[in-house]
Amino acid sequence: MNGVAAPRVAVESLGCRLNAYESDALAADFVERGYRVVPPGEPAEVVVVNSCTVTDQADRKSRNALYRAGRSGGPLPLVVATGCMATGQRQTVAAVPGVDYVVDNEHKAGIAALVDAHRAGELAAADGRPAGPFAYGSGEHAARARRFLKVQDGCDNRCSFCIIPFVRGRAVSRPLAAILDEARCIIDDGFHEIVITGVNLGRYRYDGAGFASMLEALLSLPGDFRVRLSSLEPDRQIAPALDLLADDRLCPHLHLCLQSGSDRVLLAMRRLYDLRTFEWLLERARRIRPDLNATTDILVGFPGESDEDFEETCRVVQRLGFTHCHTFRYARRDGTRASRMSEQVEERVKQRRSAVVRRLAARNRDAYVRGLTGARQRLLVESVRDGAARGYGECYVPIEAPCGDPGMTRRFLDVRVTAPPLPGSDALRASAAENAAV
Repeated sequence: MNGVAAPRVAVESLGCRLNAYESDALAADFVERGYRVVPPGEPAEVVVVNSCTVTDQADRKSRNALYRAGRSGGPLPLVVATGCMATGQRQTVAAVPGVDYVVDNEHKAGIAALVDAHRAGELAAADGRPAGPFAYGSGEHAARARRFLKVQDGCDNRCSFCIIPFVRGRAVSRPLAAILDEARCIIDDGFHEIVITGVNLGRYRYDGAGFASMLEALLSLPGDFRVRLSSLEPDRQIAPALDLLADDRLCPHLHLCLQSGSDRVLLAMRRLYDLRTFEWLLERARRIRPDLNATTDILVGFPGESDEDFEETCRVVQRLGFTHCHTFRYARRDGTRASRMSEQVEERVKQRRSAVVRRLAARNRDAYVRGLTGARQRLLVESVRDGAARGYGECYVPIEAPCGDPGMTRRFLDVRVTAPPLPGSDALRASAAENAAV
């Protein structure tokens, strides 16, 4: 930049993979404009906090990130708050000391232009022309081994506990041609794993193409890559997409959001399925891929959740073998139906129930990873250190295998699982097969 040091920008992302995708794209936009991206916490002239509001804990983490940004050492940075908490609690976020701009989700893609205008001394409006949910550029700069691909945003479900439709808006899908164009760019950039993300993927529909059609079109692209799905709602509409698990390029890992194992509670939550439908979907997927790794979300302490309801949830977690339960404690959200319900559950009960679910999932995970011993996995190498490559296999289980070549980062390594993790580690041990580099 004409001999002047590039201004530094830190982008901190909280919450879901959709936020991660958007944060990567924002960082790439800054790079294209001549900024240098640094990790959150390092000194920077600009700090962007992409917030989350799905739970009280998410709110707390987002506020803490904003307070840290405003107290950075040296000259105070320009602080931009965006994301779901910034959208739903604009006044609260704007009151955090050091926050200069609050940008809602609709305008998020224009943050780099906003910062440029501010630094040029121009009058910058955070609520200028909406950029739209799919106005993000490439996240090519991202250091991670996989790349996110946003295909959908928003949700029309209106579950009684959820604030997301208020902060992300109605469901909207991205044109299929634009999805395929970005996927081709990702593959051409040398990435071997594409993570499909959105708020409610199963409701993808654009110009007659549904979720399964979109996914089939992605899998038909040429190149050496695989596709991983982020969270899915257990809607019968996703059933045709599950049949695509027969394609080796679609990773055998499903995160199906259960929330509760009690049909009574699911009805009160206004979820659009019952337990029978959920089990039917999971069984359908497992018939195609018996090695499927199933994970889920569990919401404990929903208003009126009895001990019997919770025990039913525990039985379902054990029976269906979820290897990870992203466990939330119910928290009131203004504007939602559940916030007005009686029979609110005590916090100490929620904490106890949350701990029980996590223990059950840990046992399931131990059994699942033991069952992978001897299995062949395609490791996507994320790092090579001390003679070992580490990353994730297609089942989304961390794996470590001998490797002394740092050039293997972001490449595939075919391995065979030899042993469960060592004490203090979460990574399966594996040996590299001959001619395994790809």
